[in-house]
Amino acid sequence: MDATREVLREEKRLRREAEEARARAAFRPHLRVIPERRIPSPIFVAALTGVEHWLVQELPPDIMAMPEVRCFELAGEIARAHYARENGGAGPFGAIRGYLFRTTFDTAIELAVDGTNLGPRDGPVPMAKAAFVL
Repeated sequence: MDATREVLREEKRLRREAEEARARAAFRPHLRVIPERRIPSPIFVAALTGVEHWLVQELPPDIMAMPEVRCFELAGEIARAHYARENGGAGPFGAIRGYLFRTTFDTAIELAVDGTNLGPRDGPVPMAKAAFVL
């Protein structure tokens, strides 16, 4: 039984590493909404429409090639416009509390709802959840 558990743990680790590698390869800079709730209410709305629909705001593909000052100005402008367009809400996730400007897979800059740069965000980027548990 110990050998079986070890094999299962190793398979799980390999799947997790492969998933992270795929996510790193597909990464593009974006704004991620910091919502009031990490788990949506009602959950079926987010499950049907997709978490990304409510919590991700795309950025121009060339944003990181811009001068740093312009890059942060543009991210702030997009955050302000998104907040206004969505009336400060993230659907089933509640109110928008701020944004994370994801510049790389591992780094993020926190922005206020008015687009003000609040500085680097340490640690892993929190992800909202909208999955059914059976």
